[in-house]
Amino acid sequence: MLGDGGGIYTLSAQPNSTISGNHLQNMYGSYGGWGIYPDEGSAYFTITGNVVRETGRWISMWTGSIHDNIVQNNVSDTAEMANACTNCTVSGNTVVTNGVWPAGAQTIMNDAGIEAAYQDIKPIAAPNQNLALNKTATAYFSNGSTATMFAGYEAAKAVDGKASTYALANGQHIWQLQVDLGAAQSIGRIVVKMPASLFATAFDLKTSTDGTNFTTVKQVTGFSSGTSDNTITVTNARYVRVVAVAPHGPNQTGVEMAISELEVYAPTPNQNLAFNQAATAYFANGSTATMWSGFEAPKAVDGNAATYALANGQHVWQLQVDLGFIQTIGRIVVKMPSNLYATAFDIKTSTDGVTFTTVKQVTGFA
Repeated sequence: MLGDGGGIYTLSAQPNSTISGNHLQNMYGSYGGWGIYPDEGSAYFTITGNVVRETGRWISMWTGSIHDNIVQNNVSDTAEMANACTNCTVSGNTVVTNGVWPAGAQTIMNDAGIEAAYQDIKPIAAPNQNLALNKTATAYFSNGSTATMFAGYEAAKAVDGKASTYALANGQHIWQLQVDLGAAQSIGRIVVKMPASLFATAFDLKTSTDGTNFTTVKQVTGFSSGTSDNTITVTNARYVRVVAVAPHGPNQTGVEMAISELEVYAPTPNQNLAFNQAATAYFANGSTATMWSGFEAPKAVDGNAATYALANGQHVWQLQVDLGFIQTIGRIVVKMPSNLYATAFDIKTSTDGVTFTTVKQVTGFA
């Protein structure tokens, strides 16, 4: 960032303007770094409902030529600010000092970014780009309290890109490491590395979009140090956790979980986004289709070519898979058995599950 710059910068008066719903992070410059920066003459702004973190001042209204602004109901992790503003209202703003963001702030952070209708313009992370590298890492004990770490083995060591360093909790065998990717995004692979002398023989991988509600995406057992490379069902996540399961006491194999590196990656280009996602079948009138026993809708997305989904009672039916969240797709593959297949079928897509667009009509299929 420019030395004299901010995450959001304004200059001069802009009547009836609002700055709201933004999540601003990691804004430092030679002057110190400003989160929201209404510069000289900035006036008639309502600045509300923003989250500002990791910056010198969360807002900088540094001179009296800045006037008639309303600054309220914002959340930051620093109380540092400049307020030489003339006739400005500054009220109801919250400072978070313990890393526990209020629910309202978490909602702002999760909702910030490109709106659903414009997700197709969002850059796609390269499959070999470690999304967790140097991101904010935190360690917790099993009761949810912040874990005490050995000096020199803090949580950040697990995301510093150095296999020779590691994170290690002090006082409890069962602990967990969390990395905040900064924004919810599509992930398809989680790599965990542990040193030869300190490792978990069993651990869970969990993901979340809000930092509160987590889903277990993989349970790893029988691990014996080194690298655990896990391809997972493609999911939307901002927070990723590694949760120790064993060893859970002294004198057990592995001694205690230490994490050299936690790496998170976007799906690979050939990764099946529909694999093990929620599948539903419908008849032509929109009612839920009756399926033959053993041939239910999920059989079409189980990754097993020997199983298949088959409706009972009507020839014309449709299968729908929910990818879990809106994402960019470029290829759709449909496989049918040699004795039961459609000679013609349509492929349709939707962002809301209500309005569908036909993207391909297939005829003469055999």
